[in-house]
Amino acid sequence: MLNAGLMAVASERFPAIPARLLESFQMMPVDVVEATRTLLMAFSERIDYSVLYAIEQMLGYRTEPCLVCRSVLQNGLQSLARHRRDVVFDRLKEAGECARIVANYATSAKAEEVRVARCGEHFWVRLERGRQQAVTLVLQTTSRF
Repeated sequence: MLNAGLMAVASERFPAIPARLLESFQMMPVDVVEATRTLLMAFSERIDYSVLYAIEQMLGYRTEPCLVCRSVLQNGLQSLARHRRDVVFDRLKEAGECARIVANYATSAKAEEVRVARCGEHFWVRLERGRQQAVTLVLQTTSRF
C-alpha cells in the first residue's frame, strides 16, 4: 500500500489518462520512471489488467499495478480531475455515431495518428498531432458493438 504523501505528486508529471477512465476503474498514476518508461498505477479495489494493457498501447509505457486505500485514491482522483480537459461523449448507441465523432475530431485537430482502445464500456481515443499536445476523447457506449 502507498501512503498519502505519494498522492500529492503533480498531475503534469504523468502521461494523460482520461479522468473518466481513472474514475471508472478506480485507479490513478502514482509514479513514473522515464528512464524505463514505467508507470505505476494504483487501484483501490480490483486490479484490471485489461485497462493496464490499454494504457500501455495508448501511451507507450509499461505499467505496474499497486494498491492504495479508497480514501487516498479518491483524494488523488479529485486532484487529477481538476487538471484534465478530456472531451467526453456519453451514452452512444451506434458504432457509426462513434466513427463520425472520431473522424470529425481527427480532421479538425489535423491528427497524424489515431489510437483507440476499448476500456469496458468506454472507447479511449487519442489523436496524435506531432509536436502539439494530443487530443483525448472518451466515448461511452450503451451497448457492446
